[in-house]
Amino acid sequence: MKKILVLVFCFLFVTPGYGDHYKDSKRSDKFQDLEEAIVLITTEISQDVRQPSENPFDKFLQPDVEDKSSPPPKLLPENSMFNLHNHHNGSNCASCHSQKIGHEANENEEQAPVPSGMGTGFFIDEYHIVTNYHVVKERNGKADIKVYSYNYPFVIDDVTLIGYDEEVDIAVLRINKKIPHSIMKWETERPYAGQESWAIGHGAGQIWSVTYGIISSTYRPNYSASTFVHYWQTDTVINSGNSGGPLLDENGHVIGVNTLIISPTKFYVGYGYAVPAALAKRVAEQIIETGYHVKPSIGIIMGTIEDEERYLSLLDEGITSVLEIKEVVSGSPAEHFGIQTGDIITKVEGQELSTTPEVIEILWTKMPGDDLQIELYRDGEIKTITLVLDQSAPAEPRSFEGR
Repeated sequence: MKKILVLVFCFLFVTPGYGDHYKDSKRSDKFQDLEEAIVLITTEISQDVRQPSENPFDKFLQPDVEDKSSPPPKLLPENSMFNLHNHHNGSNCASCHSQKIGHEANENEEQAPVPSGMGTGFFIDEYHIVTNYHVVKERNGKADIKVYSYNYPFVIDDVTLIGYDEEVDIAVLRINKKIPHSIMKWETERPYAGQESWAIGHGAGQIWSVTYGIISSTYRPNYSASTFVHYWQTDTVINSGNSGGPLLDENGHVIGVNTLIISPTKFYVGYGYAVPAALAKRVAEQIIETGYHVKPSIGIIMGTIEDEERYLSLLDEGITSVLEIKEVVSGSPAEHFGIQTGDIITKVEGQELSTTPEVIEILWTKMPGDDLQIELYRDGEIKTITLVLDQSAPAEPRSFEGR
């Protein structure tokens, strides 16, 4: 009898991990394993307070407790396209659980950290977490990052931002302790429009939530970045707090990293955007290996054929590609290896293609210094050129005008 009482006592007083508050006994093992790879990420700033701050996670674990100490969080900015994480300064973000500083400190008041943002991340190995860079971006020269894991009942504050690519909006964190968790697997093949998709994250403060939808499109450009970056579009529900979380296929593999939504209402209306897994994986692996990410460059500007007569003439000659070289950059590999303005790209690395995104997605598999084989059509002849890729210059933002 004493043994039974001891066991009952121990069961009642074992502290669960944060995710245990939301475990669903009826949920499939697949989703249980996936949730154990997901983390909640907060960033903190200094706030002037007289008492030490509470655990920032408590308000999400106890949603019935009304917090009257601060105004309701402002979730989104005024513009219609934004990322899915919030931060305290009210700039472009979509998961703002910001707490505003109420007054200026005097020399007798205590400085304590308070949460200024919340996002999602996921483990890709024992110690490394992938998320969006805007989730952990330094503000005012500092970002105190804290991680909360599904199966670990303590705040993880020994966290290092080991690198990021701001253009792609991918960052990698390292936790400096071993904790129990599962690991996400990448799926780098391009999905298809209509394919089922799932998201796991902390949208609108609903932590470790699973949502469902489809892939709406496999190409949406990012006009604030170079052509090296584009997105998968999904109608899977993602909201504030989902930034940096995985978009998953039916096997539970990562096909994208949820990053943006477009909405006139500042909340989900069916248009979500994810960094493709092939690109995110590339960035993460380079960061883990070297601390930074480099991109390859051909040195060309591509586009669709605009001359209808030329297009019809090419069809008569059996050329179905509509991808034309619009410009060759001076001093680039393309110029060095003889590519010319007006050439038609018919194949890259032996693959038939006809759109810029298809070329870019091949470049996601390449590094500066790698060979790249391009088949071109020029003056009635097919020419095959093998060039050596250069390192891409930093991105110049592209205008929304006319889009």
